[in-house]
Amino acid sequence: MKGRLRAGQVFRYPRPKVEHISQVDGYPNFHHVTHSSAYGEQVQLEKGINGTAGITAVDGSRRPAILIRSSPWKSGTVETPWKDHFEVEDGYVRYYGDHKASTEVALGRTPGNAAMLEAFDHHRVPSAYAPPLLLFRAVPRNGKQKGYVEFCGLGVIERVEKVEQQGGQAKDSFINYAYDIALLDLTPENDAVAWEWIEARRNKTYSAEETLEWAPKSWRHWVENGTVGNLRSSRRATVSENPKPKERKPEAESPEVLEAEEAAARTAGRRRSGTGQGRRMSAAERKALEDHSVGRATAHFEADGWSVEDVGAKEPYDLLLTRGDERLYVEVKGTTSEGAQVILTRAEVEKQREFAPHNALVVVHSIELDRTVSPPEAKGGVLHCTSPWEIREQHLKVVSYVYHHPDLS
Repeated sequence: MKGRLRAGQVFRYPRPKVEHISQVDGYPNFHHVTHSSAYGEQVQLEKGINGTAGITAVDGSRRPAILIRSSPWKSGTVETPWKDHFEVEDGYVRYYGDHKASTEVALGRTPGNAAMLEAFDHHRVPSAYAPPLLLFRAVPRNGKQKGYVEFCGLGVIERVEKVEQQGGQAKDSFINYAYDIALLDLTPENDAVAWEWIEARRNKTYSAEETLEWAPKSWRHWVENGTVGNLRSSRRATVSENPKPKERKPEAESPEVLEAEEAAARTAGRRRSGTGQGRRMSAAERKALEDHSVGRATAHFEADGWSVEDVGAKEPYDLLLTRGDERLYVEVKGTTSEGAQVILTRAEVEKQREFAPHNALVVVHSIELDRTVSPPEAKGGVLHCTSPWEIREQHLKVVSYVYHHPDLS
């Protein structure tokens, strides 16, 4: 086990650090697996984003690696107000940076975000200099929440976006970065990363190209071909100590989706049993949500230096943004749900595909709707911005069809 990080393997992360013992409490010792007496500072997972110290090698400067740890049990706390998403079986991780409501330095200047943004600059133009991301998540073991981490894989950053979040004692809004990370296929290496590769990247006598000798096959392919699109892969369930459940709990549908499905059924003349699945919103309630979410989006973009024009009454999108020679076309959705599902019209989808990559989707979710006043009032909510916005077929769900009858057309 020494010197290998196997996907799905849980490691003990003891404090204080001990390097000479291979196992602690029945689990491989993280410090033993990653220990090196040759390269100074021991790598660690003390923070969420842990960049190894940069080196100046024979061919220039590079950062050997960035180790990322997610602690789900901290989600929603003042310390960690966000919730990372690890879809390991699907080869995808969405990880949030280290800016918080209490952060006093400028956005992007915190140690974690600075390291990730620097890495993204390299990942956008793949090369041997790019720092690999090694992803871990904290898991409970032996009745303890702390001290155990599962290795989730090797990743590269595909996309970075600014998101508005809430946190701190007063639940203040703040801007942070979110990173979409693709996990590379480690099947040829039996789902493991050899620590020897990271050690080579820490060795100043090796050029970046020379370290590829120890790199996983998928990393070398990414460096040579510049894309990870065909490298996402489902990790075999037998590898993980937390296999995928036989049945995944279905995602709760938002009120807007339920209403759209019921409306489509009525239009198609479909008889429906019962009285429907949810309370329909009135026109006044929908308007309150729309006005509130558009207002939140407008303030969000104006704070980032954009000039904002509300064009929702005449165009199949809501906001037209300009900043110098830049233009951005924005679709805005507001919902009282958690925002996992929103309704898009055909025109909205077609236009946004036409505008990409100069486009954005803003979802203001978890809005509070006060129905005790007239007209209803919307307040609060969490703003999430995706830009550029790529609409993929697998993320669309058909609500109804228009059928052209061949005999009657």
